Formats: sequence, structure tokens, C-alpha cells
Amino acid sequence: LGAVDLWLLGLIQVLVALQNGDLFDYFDMDNLGLLAFADWAKQRSITQITCQVPIFRRLMALSDQKMPSVRRVFLVGSTLSEDDIHEFERHFSPGSSLYGMFTGAEWGDVAVYKHDHGAPIIENRAPLGSILFPGNFRLLNSEGREVGEGEPGEIVVSGDYIGHGYLRDPDRSTGVFAAETDGSGHWRCNTGYLTQKDVRGILHAVGLKDEQVCIRGYFVRPLDIEASVKEHPGIGQVAIVPFKGANQKQRLACFYTFKDGFCPSPEELSSSLIERAPSYLVPSAFIQRDHLLIAANGTVLKQELPDPLALVQELRGTDQSSWSAEERSVAQLWENILGHADFALDEDFFDVGADSLQVMALVLAMEAKFGRRLPMEGLILNGASVRLLAERLVRLAGKSLDRTPVVMRKGGRRAPVFVPHVAGGHLSDYLELAHAVDVEQPFIGLRTVGLDRTTPPRAKMEEIAADAIAAMRLYTPNGPYRLMGYSFGGLIAFEMARILMEEGEAVSHLIVIDPSVLWMDPSRHLKSVYRALKVDGVGAAWRRLTRTLPAVFNLLPPPTGIDEAHRAALLRYRSEPLNIRNTLLVSSTRSNTRANVNREWRRLIAPGLTVTDHKGSHLRMMRQPQVWSLAQTVEAWLSR
Repeated sequence: LGAVDLWLLGLIQVLVALQNGDLFDYFDMDNLGLLAFADWAKQRSITQITCQVPIFRRLMALSDQKMPSVRRVFLVGSTLSEDDIHEFERHFSPGSSLYGMFTGAEWGDVAVYKHDHGAPIIENRAPLGSILFPGNFRLLNSEGREVGEGEPGEIVVSGDYIGHGYLRDPDRSTGVFAAETDGSGHWRCNTGYLTQKDVRGILHAVGLKDEQVCIRGYFVRPLDIEASVKEHPGIGQVAIVPFKGANQKQRLACFYTFKDGFCPSPEELSSSLIERAPSYLVPSAFIQRDHLLIAANGTVLKQELPDPLALVQELRGTDQSSWSAEERSVAQLWENILGHADFALDEDFFDVGADSLQVMALVLAMEAKFGRRLPMEGLILNGASVRLLAERLVRLAGKSLDRTPVVMRKGGRRAPVFVPHVAGGHLSDYLELAHAVDVEQPFIGLRTVGLDRTTPPRAKMEEIAADAIAAMRLYTPNGPYRLMGYSFGGLIAFEMARILMEEGEAVSHLIVIDPSVLWMDPSRHLKSVYRALKVDGVGAAWRRLTRTLPAVFNLLPPPTGIDEAHRAALLRYRSEPLNIRNTLLVSSTRSNTRANVNREWRRLIAPGLTVTDHKGSHLRMMRQPQVWSLAQTVEAWLSR
């Protein structure tokens, strides 16, 4: 539809409404004020209200009156929050509906979200909704290619009603408006909004294109963090602002205001967030302000906020004279690994210059010095400051590694998904997936015996799975259970399902994500030796032979470390076919062992196995942007 067609369509709708007895009424906002609006709407029996989201929020805050005659509320502008929907439920009556319109002056109406009064509220931020004109709509990545389900992309709208630029502002127009190259004569508008489309075709906001920030190797959305901070009852306005620290590492600052009667401290806000999110989603600085400047559309003017770095520098204290002996010992390891001592007691290891290799070096160095192995996911989930690491080392002295389930995402009303660790005992591979699925989905990580030096590592898959089941029952004593495993963890999840079913427990869902190759047929060991000889020569074949022959005859020596134990468990593992339904195998299309994996798993699980392909390598499929698509696949399967 062209611009004139859309205008005529709107005019026709208005004329039809008037012909059928509807009336348009006018409220003098300037003279009467917003507070009088609810009384006026009630007196005039208004049935439909259309306004911007900021005006709706101010109206809901000013008035406690219900508007029983209203049947439709159309809101345009900002994405709707859970609070907006709760306010709609409080002020309006059963039978009414709330519509969130995603629209812009440059590109027109794109999507609409509908919430019927009384329907369950399952998300802390409402979706953008269903696409109104699919023919004029595309989601493109940074390279200009269309993205798949679950992957974030920029909304691009085209058509003959799209303008050619901003009036007398060519610099601003560049990069936003461009002529289509398909010969249609249409123009396109790059909206700057990043969204993702789920398997139902519903759009979900990711944020503005220039707002998505990479923190410690993870892409985060300031809008999501702002929504999490606002869940605290004492918080008013919130603005999450990225900034670069003194070492040029990207960090986050949270500017906030209090509500009357509340005065939460930065430590309280940080603690409340760390209970629900990994530490990379927790701002490194919380800065209280009396008020935050608000734009006309109701958003905080972040460009008017002071430089967070200057404020953070004022609060830093790097003098170690008052630190405890344990804290100074941890700090010495930091200095050796980082090559500098420019860090404070409560600054995170990631924020003062560490990369992923240095994080692993820190884990190994602490294990060597203190005889304790702190899981890597603990550093990512719970923070890794000098103070926190010293406290954990003191708390764990003389104790075995805690096997309490790790709450990777607290979630809400949905049944939890349990995920066993991968090879090496880590759960960190699941972190991005856990925070890409729906906010109501709990993700619980399972650790097993032998991940530290106090107990010997398990070298049999059956024992590893039994440990994982024991940890799972600490969280949920009885089924039905939902199990999911990635790589080596896929084998653990399958063996857990087998043990549970033998014990009469129900397994409602089993998801294995690009699992390790099963060595069910002993002849495969010898075939692998032949392939090594053919491809890489005698040396590689000999190394493979010395590893595989002991596995064939079950003569593997006792493992000396967790990595050797897990390798032995993989080579020894044998299992009979299991008749389990509702099992999903997600197979990487870029895996060299994909054919073998699929064949063995089809033989192992019958008839309830469904195999689905996933674009991306074995490692990248668990990281952004591919993880968004994987999250959609997982959500769809769990909803079965």
C-alpha cells in the first residue's frame, strides 16, 4: 500500500465508524490536565483510547480510578513492560484489550501486540507482536543478510510510502534511507531497532542497534538490565550506561533514583541482581541520583548523565594494607596473571583486563596454591572480585566441592530444565543459552563428584550420571524431569534418563545438543586408528592406537585428573537402546562427525527421537548470535 492508500484506508475506517453511531470526542489536556482525564472518560463512556506510552504511564500513576467503558487501549512508542500490563489490568475491566503498536514516523506501523484483560502475564517485557505487513518487512544482520528464527537483526522497512530522507538533513539521512536495488523504485528505511523473531513469527525487542554492548565477551541488552533493576520495589527511574574503564574494558554503570520511603544501597541492588543473573549482567557501579532528566517520549536522557568512569575512580581503593591474608594471596595471583596491580578489592577480574585464557589460568593457579578448584561458571555467575574469591576459599577450606545445584537462571512458573556439566566439569557453556530462552524458564546446572582434589574423579558414565541425579534431587525430589545436555553433557543427560526410567521416574523431555560421538561398536576404535593412519600418518595412528586399545579391552589406567576421567568415561560407555519419547537431537550442520552422531543416536533411541539441524559450528552454536535460534528451538520443544 502506498502512502495515499493508507491514508484513504484510515479515512474509510473513520467514516464507517461514524456511520455506525460512533463519536469522536476531544479532551482539553492543556486546560483540564491529565488527572481529570479518567473522570472525563468515565462520564463520556469512552470506549477506545489511543496515546503514547509515557502519557499512559503518567495517567496510571496519577489516578486510581477504573474506566469500565473502555474496551480498547492503543499505546504507541516505547515497548510495553510488565508494569504497563499490570496497570492496564488494574484500571480497566474484563473484556477490554491492550494493544502495543510498534510504529515510527519514518517507517509507519510495523507490528502490534495484543493483551486481553485477565490473560496470564509471562514476560517482563511485552513482545513487539505480530508483523503487520510481512511483504514490506525484513530482519537483516550487520552484513545485510536476512536472519533466521531467534537470531537478532535490524528491522528494515521498504515500500513506496517510505521517504527519501530527513528534510534538509543529508548527514542524518545517510545510513537510514536508501533506494532499493531490486528495480521496484521503492525506498527502504533502516530503523536502527534490533529484534528477533520466534518460531511463532512474533517479534521481540533486543534494543537499539547502537545500544547492544559486549561485556566480557557476552552481548548484553541495557533494556533487559534496566527491567531487572526496576523489579526492586524501592527503585524509581533507571538508566544503564556503558563506559570504558581505565584499562579500556567495557563496563556498565547504573544510574537510579529512589521511590519515597525506600533507600536501597548499591550493595543491596548488586546482591539482588546477582541472585537472578550472571555477574556480567550486573553493573560494576551503582550511582544514586536525586532525579534523571526525561525526554518528551518518557525515556531517560542518557547523554546528559555524568561520565561514570570519573565517579567510579573516586570510589576505587587499591591500597592492600587493610586486606586480609587470603585477599592478599588472591591479589598476588592476579598480579602474576594480569601483569599489574591496578585493581580494587571489589572489582571483578574480568573488568580489570582479564580475558578467557587468563580466567582459566586463575582457576588453575588457585587450585595449585590453595588445593581448591572453583568452577569457572562460579566466577561468571557469582562474580570474581578479590574479596569474593577469598571468601569462597575460606568457606570451602577442608570441604569437598559443593554439589548443590547451580541456579543458572531463576526463571518463574515453568518446570526447570536440568543441565549436567560438559567435559572438564564446566557449566559455563550453557550460560548464554540459559539467558536467551524465555525469562520464565528456570535453568539448573548439575555438578558431580571429583571436580576438586578432595575426591577422586568419576571415570564411568553411570557414576557421573548417578551423581548428577543426586544433585538434581536436592532441587526437585520427584519427576517428571526435563533434561538437556550439550556435547559430553548430552551423554550424561541420556544416562540420567536411563537410570531414572529404570527407577520408575518419568522423564518428560530430553534434549541433546550436538552430543559427543557414542562408541557403541568396539570396531569403531580400530576404524579410527585406520583413518588416522590414512590422513595423518603413522605417528597419529600410533597415538590413537595407544588410546583406543585399552578402551576396547577395558584396561584404561586410573585417571589422574578430571579431563582424563571424562575421556575414559566416554571411551568406556556402552548402553542398550532406550525407548524414550519426546527426545530432541540438535545436530550441528558444520560438525565433521554429524553423520556418525545421528546414526548412533537413531539406533540408541527409538522411536521417539526427532533430529533437527542447527547452523553453526559445535562451539559457536552456544554463543551469540546462533544461540538465539537455538533458544527458540529449545523453547518450542519444551512447550510440547
